[in-house]
Amino acid sequence: MFSMDEIRQLLSLVDGEHVSCERIKTLVLDYLRDARAKIADIR
Repeated sequence: MFSMDEIRQLLSLVDGEHVSCERIKTLVLDYLRDARAKIADIR
């Protein structure tokens, strides 16, 4: 689950009319990588 700070960071990428899909994709993929690493550590 995204933290409030992470949600704020994603929302800050919206500048009225333009959304950087590539930037959002990068952040989400980084989050997914970190989540997978945490799951692997638990196992």
